[in-house]
Amino acid sequence: MDQGTFNFLAVVTVAGCFIIVRLAIAFAKRLESRPSVIAPSDPAIGERFEALEGDVQRLQQELVETQERLDFAERILGNAREERRFGS
Repeated sequence: MDQGTFNFLAVVTVAGCFIIVRLAIAFAKRLESRPSVIAPSDPAIGERFEALEGDVQRLQQELVETQERLDFAERILGNAREERRFGS
């Protein structure tokens, strides 16, 4: 590659980078100045959220109770196995 071609490619590359950076900055400023879209406040949304929150708490409590039952069943089965092993 001769010196003239290299210089031309260097200038085109620098100019291209400059243009891309300027466009990116302009786009970022445009996004920054755009107002954020916020849904209007609806009282039903708060009520629905509270209902869902209550459902989640209820399900968490049911899960805890189920895990306790499973632990109990595992202990009973473990004791029965030990009794059979030592009783035989």
